[in-house]
This record gives sequence, structure tokens and C-alpha cells, in this order.
Amino acid sequence: MAIKEIAVITQFIDNTYCSDIIQGIQDFYKDKEVRLCFLEARSPYSDASDYEYQYWTSALLAQAKSFEAVIIISATYCTMLSIQDLANLLKPIVHGPVISVSIDLPFENSYYTEADCLSGYRELINHLITEHHCKRIAFVSAEKTSSIEGVARLNAYKTVLAENHMDFDPSLVIPSDFNQGETIRTFEERYKTKEDINFDAVVCANDYSALGAIYALKQLGLRIPDDVIVTGFDDCSAGIAMGLTSINQNITRQGYEAAAALWKIIHGEFPEHKIKVPVKPVYRRSCGCNYHSEKENSTGANFLAAAQYVDITNNYTNLNSLLDKMQSAHSLEELNNMLSRVLIEVDISAFALCLYKTPYETQKGQLGNIPEEATVTMHLDHRKLSFELHTDIHFNPRERILPEGILDTPSNYIVNPIFFGPNQYGYFLYRPGNKPYNLYSVYTRIVNNAIVLSYLYTNKLIENSSLEQQNQELSISSRTDELTKVFNRRGFLFLGQKSVDLALQMESEGLVLFGDMDGLKKINDTYGHEAGDTAIKAEAEILSKCFRQNDVIGRLGGDEFAIVAPGLKMEKLTDIRKQIEKECAAWKEKTNSSFGISISLGAAAFNKNQHLLEDLIALADSVQYEEKRAKHAGR
Repeated sequence: MAIKEIAVITQFIDNTYCSDIIQGIQDFYKDKEVRLCFLEARSPYSDASDYEYQYWTSALLAQAKSFEAVIIISATYCTMLSIQDLANLLKPIVHGPVISVSIDLPFENSYYTEADCLSGYRELINHLITEHHCKRIAFVSAEKTSSIEGVARLNAYKTVLAENHMDFDPSLVIPSDFNQGETIRTFEERYKTKEDINFDAVVCANDYSALGAIYALKQLGLRIPDDVIVTGFDDCSAGIAMGLTSINQNITRQGYEAAAALWKIIHGEFPEHKIKVPVKPVYRRSCGCNYHSEKENSTGANFLAAAQYVDITNNYTNLNSLLDKMQSAHSLEELNNMLSRVLIEVDISAFALCLYKTPYETQKGQLGNIPEEATVTMHLDHRKLSFELHTDIHFNPRERILPEGILDTPSNYIVNPIFFGPNQYGYFLYRPGNKPYNLYSVYTRIVNNAIVLSYLYTNKLIENSSLEQQNQELSISSRTDELTKVFNRRGFLFLGQKSVDLALQMESEGLVLFGDMDGLKKINDTYGHEAGDTAIKAEAEILSKCFRQNDVIGRLGGDEFAIVAPGLKMEKLTDIRKQIEKECAAWKEKTNSSFGISISLGAAAFNKNQHLLEDLIALADSVQYEEKRAKHAGR
């Protein structure tokens, strides 16, 4: 059976609501021949940051003709957009069946899931009336958003009040926006003292509103649930931890049912247009229920907290490691090599990097369309032991999100756009492991920034060192050392300073190193100047091998070398010295030379306050001199 390719458009992957739906989708397809691509696409009108809108370009990739169909987690978009606005954004993108989670989209070939919130509120409010004898029940709404779900929950609240012959009092509706902070602010504006609270229970449109209500009521000196009962909707992990009574809307089940409906459509069956998913209240201590059973589980909770602490510590270590290693890669080639080694450390087992032939500029609300030409510059799949780090595979992303044969096994992939400011450079796909999605969001932002900076650095370096420019100021012959083929003093000072300046423009720092070969005079005196030249050439080759391609290496004269290494940190110097020593020993053994070679190195850090190359060379030389003295003293 051919592998089916399905796109899932989601505003977030690290939002609890979205990640639970994603889990349900994955659960259904886990034994199917399907490649799932989760396109993390923020609203193109988002004001969260200046360039948050750039994430919507992920959704544009759903137009690839290889996708059989699209699932869209619509509810989070419709807190900011109307249904019609969302439909207008999606219309140019989707070309097949659409399954929408929670929102009925006005497409001919579309279906949607819906949580039966009325039955959930009916059971919850009846419980408050019959079991806890509540007389006045307030409601924290989501009317400060354009959420269809928010409207449905408010209507359900009104319906259940009417069923219980309780008058609807508009003053008991507290407007919010699904947000804890906004709920707290609204309470603070409305209620100045605890005597202002004229209700004995408050039902909320979601858990975060409920947590905000609990905080605000406690600030007024009220006890939960003795003075006021508070309930939520969603049954999220934060609410569970706080002992919040809530309505579990079966979010994972909604994702599962959406995936199941789409599978039927792909195979020629047609489900009901609306797929109802049952919901169920869960009673905890915020309404006065299950208090003792929760206390009895506290020991287990302590063990869980300890395990979570270990996880947090390990994740923090991985995060620091990723940051450190990504900062040391400058060119795209270096980055590709680096990614192949470090992604597995953060539990990313497959990865593909796709760059557009030409980056393009976007504007908020005017994202245009993705280019028709892209290149896979590297891809890897640790499960298949497949590593292709310097590929040059061209394809049309409007036809396929990846060329045939790349990451083509049934699995789940998350797709992220690569952007910096208003400019789009491409996208990457990765297969996440078992870490929380919020961690992968951080990992991928680090990777995004590293890719962009490497891209810009590489292009800038090519531009700065193009023959047309360089030949005007410095000919090839005049900048190269004839013996070693590294830069001579003139070439090194010219290109080394450019490299320092460029690194600082890219907000990076680094090292300038000065090296003086050990014992070259003795080699010349004992074996002749031809042997000395051989030693110098060998040392230049070893330095070129131990430093990176984009580091600038020069022979300043005689047995003196210098290196500009952007991004290199001082704490890595010991490792470099050991590597050079190892290569020197290997050269002697390989050539069966009657003499050995070595070099003393000193280093000086460059930064925005210290960036003149000749001054940095002098500083590094003084450090090198101390190292050479220490070597002689140790003999």
C-alpha cells in the first residue's frame, strides 16, 4: 500500500489543548501507512511579536499536491479570527477533504468534530445545585474573544439555568478571554472586597479562567470551596494539579475522531458532517469533592514531582548543549555537520532542511505564496541509519513537501518555517521523540536561528571574498603563502579583519590565535632548510585540518601562524591543543620522520570592545610566549 501523506495545520504544538489533539491524531494513525506532517502555523494577524505572522507560511505548505487531505485544529484560530476570516485564509491552501476540530468551516468537502458541551454543563451545574446546594451561579465567559466555542459554552450555561428554573442574571456573567491574567484583572476591576461577591459558585469557560478566578477570590480573602465553588472546562494538567473540578472535553478523543473520519473519506466512505464527542465532568476539591482521596495520593505525587525534577534537569542540560554547539557553527556546511551529531541528543531522530532557491520578503497579512524551487541541503534519519549531509536535491514544494525517497517512512513530522525578520528562507521537518512539545518549540527556535545566521554568514562571506571584490584590493597571488598555501601575512590581516568584523555584525564573538612552532631552528640546523620547509608545510596542513573551513588561517612569516576563529570559545582551546598534538604525532608516525613537530598557541578573545586584528595578534602572541616558556621549563 502506498504511503498516504496528511497535513495537520495547528496554531501551536506546545499548547496543551493542541498537543492533546495531536496525540489523538497520532494514536489513530500509529499503525497506518501514513506520513503525518504537523504544520505549526500561527495566525498571520498575530500581535504576539513583530514577526509572529511568519509562522503562517507553514500552513501554505499544505497546498502541496501530495497531501491527500488536511486536518485543521480550528478552535485556537477562532479566538482571534471569525470563521469566515479563517476560511478565507485556508481557501487558497486546501484542495481536498478538510476535517476541522471544533469549528464548522464553510467548505463543500469539510467535516468537523464538536464537543457536546451542553451535556457536560448540564451534569456539572445539576451537581452544584443538588450536591452543593448552590443558589447563585456565576459564569466567566470568553466573550473578549471571537471564539465560537466560548459562545457555545455561555449558551449552554444559560440553557441549563433555564432547565433548573433559575433566572439568567447578566450581572453574573464575567467577561474574559480564556486567559488567567485577564480573568484576574476583570475580577480586580469588578470586586474590591469579598462582600462584593454575590454568588456561591462560578462556572468558567475554561480551566485557565478558573485558575484566574481562584487566585482573585483568594486575594479577596475567600476560601475555595468553602465560600465559593470554582469549576473549569478542559481538564488541563494545570487544573488537575490544583484540584480543579472541570469538564473533560475528551480533547484527545476529538483528535482521534477527526483522524478516523479523514481515514474513512480517503477510502471512499463518508461520515456524518458533524462528529459529536461526549464530555464528562470530573469532580475534585475546588467544589468540595474527592478531597481525601487526593490527599491519599500525595505520596505518589511527590514521587512524580521528583521524576519531573530529574526530567527538567536533563532537559536543561540538553538545551544548554544545543545552544553551545549551535553557536560554534558558522557556515551552512558546518551547521549541517553539527546537526547530524547533536539532534539525536535532544531526541530528534529525523530531520530534513529545505531552503528556497531565493529567499523572499513577507508583510503582515500579505504572505504571498511559497516559491516553486527549493533544495534539500541535508537530511538524516537515525532509525534508518541514513545520513545525507551535503545533498543538492531540487524540488517544487508546491508539488511535494519533500522529494520522493526522503523521510518517506510512515511517521509523524513537525514542520517549521525558517525566517528572520520579514524574510523567509525555507523550512525544516523533524521527527520528535518523547519529550514535551514545549521543549521541541524551544529546540527548533534555536535551530531556526542557527540556520538563518549560518545562511547569512555563508552568503556574506562569499560576497566579501568574491574574486571581483578581492582582486580589486588584493590579488590571489599576493595574499597566499607560496610554501603552505594558507594566507600570507598581508592576506591574513586583510581577510582576518573582515572575518572579525563580519562575526561582530552577526552578534558573534570568537578568538584570534597566535602560534609559534617549537624547535624549527633545531630542525633547520640538524636536517637542513628543506626539512624545515617540510615541517612548516606539515604544520599548516595540521592547522587547516584542526580548524574549521571558515576559520581564517595565515602564516605570518617563518614559523609563526595565526588563526581567526569566529564563535570559538576560550574553554575549547584545551581540546584544540590536544587535537593538534595528536595530529602532529600521527604525522611523524605516518611519514616515519626523523623529527617531530609541535606548536605553541596563545589566544585572545575578540568582541565589540576589542576587535582590531593586529592588537589581538599581539595579545595572543604574549599568551603564546608564556606557554612556550612553560614548555621549556617542563623539559
